[in-house]
Amino acid sequence: MEILVFVIIVILSIYIYIKYNKKHKKKHKNSYNNSNSHYNSNSYYNSKYYYKETPTNKGKQQENCISDLLTNIPNSKVLRNLYIPYNGKTTEIDCVFICQKGVFVIESKNYSGYIYGKVDNEQWCQTIYNGKKKIKSHFLNPLLQNKTHIKCLNKIFSTNYKSVVVFSDNAKLALNISNVIYVHELLSFINNNQADTIDVDNVYNTLYPYTIITELEKKEHINNVINSKNICPYCGANLVLRKSKNGDFYGCTNFPKCKYTRNV
Repeated sequence: MEILVFVIIVILSIYIYIKYNKKHKKKHKNSYNNSNSHYNSNSYYNSKYYYKETPTNKGKQQENCISDLLTNIPNSKVLRNLYIPYNGKTTEIDCVFICQKGVFVIESKNYSGYIYGKVDNEQWCQTIYNGKKKIKSHFLNPLLQNKTHIKCLNKIFSTNYKSVVVFSDNAKLALNISNVIYVHELLSFINNNQADTIDVDNVYNTLYPYTIITELEKKEHINNVINSKNICPYCGANLVLRKSKNGDFYGCTNFPKCKYTRNV
């Protein structure tokens, strides 16, 4: 009888151990996928944080990377997050790099998936393949964004600004545009430009004040962007007018993946 009880206890112990170990491994795996979401586009895309975190955390991550790359170049200056006057409001520039090769206006896009677009298209397309599913989203043509940025910069300091759009190495650029490149190509892109007679300190000192902004001014800038362009602050897609039993509202065209809404 005692032996039978002992055997039952051993079997139960083994069962509990296996069940706990299996649950622990599953939890660890989920934690690993979340912590490596920037390197695993599918797991990150499927998470509820995809649209909320891409424009902020993920975007800032690449901007930091670009800044670190450029800071190591001698006789140069880096300006980040400039808020330039535009039609009575402001437009934000990710990065301006000033060196003996010229003044580069850099638009950073930390996107994964396939990127499609043409120089004069108003919007470009991002396509992510998640198993058998093909998920598309649209965003503003970054070349046109930079064209506006350079126009505004010339009103402050007139020079031959050079536009460059930098995508994450996780993206697959299905386009052939010379100044749309990957992060790893940025330094060689700059180096391949002809030397320019640039007074680095003069340009830097002129533009630096536009990097100084209060939290209230930054919030006002974000609200103006959303209200004037009807762009989703979560994923960058268009907002469209929708109707419901409770009244009209603006909803994201990437619904149901993105559930952002705004009252009319």
